[in-house]
Amino acid sequence: MDPEPEPRPPLTALVGVALVSAAAIATQIALTRIYAITLWHHFAYLVVGLALLGFGVAGAWLASRGGAVLPDEGEPTAVLARRARYAAVASLLALLLSMVIRPNALMLLRDAGVAFSLAAMVVLSTVPFVGAGAVIGTALAVWPARAGRVYAADLVGGGLGALVVAFGIGTLGAIGIVGGCALAFALAGVLFDGGRRWRPGAVTFLGLSLVVLLALADEDDWILPAPTKELSLVHRPQLGIDAVEHRAWTPHGRIDVLGEVVGPPLVAGEVGHFEPRWRVRIVTQDGAAPTTMHGVDADPRELTFLPRSTTAVAWVVRGVPFATPESDEGARVLVIGVGGGVDVMLALAHGAARVDGVEINPAILELTTSRYADFVGHFADS
Repeated sequence: MDPEPEPRPPLTALVGVALVSAAAIATQIALTRIYAITLWHHFAYLVVGLALLGFGVAGAWLASRGGAVLPDEGEPTAVLARRARYAAVASLLALLLSMVIRPNALMLLRDAGVAFSLAAMVVLSTVPFVGAGAVIGTALAVWPARAGRVYAADLVGGGLGALVVAFGIGTLGAIGIVGGCALAFALAGVLFDGGRRWRPGAVTFLGLSLVVLLALADEDDWILPAPTKELSLVHRPQLGIDAVEHRAWTPHGRIDVLGEVVGPPLVAGEVGHFEPRWRVRIVTQDGAAPTTMHGVDADPRELTFLPRSTTAVAWVVRGVPFATPESDEGARVLVIGVGGGVDVMLALAHGAARVDGVEINPAILELTTSRYADFVGHFADS
């Protein structure tokens, strides 16, 4: 007698696998953005290893069970649903807990406590990937003859998860992405059950939704820049000092715009006492790499400190005086990394005929072309 053909995975289960895969990829990307702020950029690459570690741990756990991937009495979809719910709760709680551990990573070789704290962050940050690996690995083991379908759902979900982060992080922020991924795990649990036992999944989903909403109330409760970053010197929300007036997320990172101050120019190489004082807004990227926007009424030539900056060396070498009127014979300038616009203003103030600016971060570009266009004198319209 021919063996009975293996049942196909239901469509709801394949959608559940896709959701879990999307959540895993989106969590991984969100963690790179969070680590870049809280630990410094080079630690963001650690997340790639954490994902591999988590999947490996899950695979080792499933392999250690031999043929007993499922409990003896377990129905495949019910077991998948339960493991997805566990992954939802564990991943959200573990990641939120990891964010309240705030080691000074640059003291790693000087303070044993920092090493312990980083190790704790690593363990906690691995939890979502252990959960995702357990669910997807279980699905592959349950339907081995249909592994191609399961794997296809895994790949499609991963691609969609990356797209969600690319287009959604500007609205949700990294915390919102992390919370949304936990909800995706929980929703996958509901789909695995196929609506037959919806109460546990619904309760998990609603409970996590409440936690996510509370976590989204104030991002500064969870994501603070490393203590050695420039932003942490002036922005201390835990002490009631809120210096940030605008914040934006992109896949490239988070920008923070500090409130306007009046003081010396902040470009590069300026020394001594300057009169008059200038209106300045500082912009940080992931809490560091500050760039500045300088306020003008209409014309970059108002910034009389520009020719005394080291950034003006190219114009000194060319022999072009400051405040040269714009003309068709002026230089054609390419500025790579527009930032706060000082280099663009410098070119315009030296009579450049054309200035092309390149900026990879759309949130930075939006500052000088829209939100703070009045502050910088609409130089982007020149």
